[in-house]
Amino acid sequence: MSKIVAAAAIRGAKQLFNEAKSSWENAVKDKGADCEVAFPGTAFYFPMACALMGLEVKKLKDIQPIIEEAESLLHEEPSERLNLPYLGDTLDSGIAALFC
Repeated sequence: MSKIVAAAAIRGAKQLFNEAKSSWENAVKDKGADCEVAFPGTAFYFPMACALMGLEVKKLKDIQPIIEEAESLLHEEPSERLNLPYLGDTLDSGIAALFC
């Protein structure tokens, strides 16, 4: 994977995360942390968080650990000057995007 592709993927994951976190914070402020979150007519609770973390999201407050985990998975873009492995950081950032 080229550094250009890795950098673009990490940038995109960060942008998606920032939008998701902002939307969640606004929802908590507007509706309260105990507001229910549901996918009517399904048995899903944020499918990726449930599959990868075993968390069931039923209320807005249940999203906080997912936001924190996603944020911990985001990394800096690979440096042009250093040739360090960056595939793992890119994949971690991709998982963060899936949580969002």
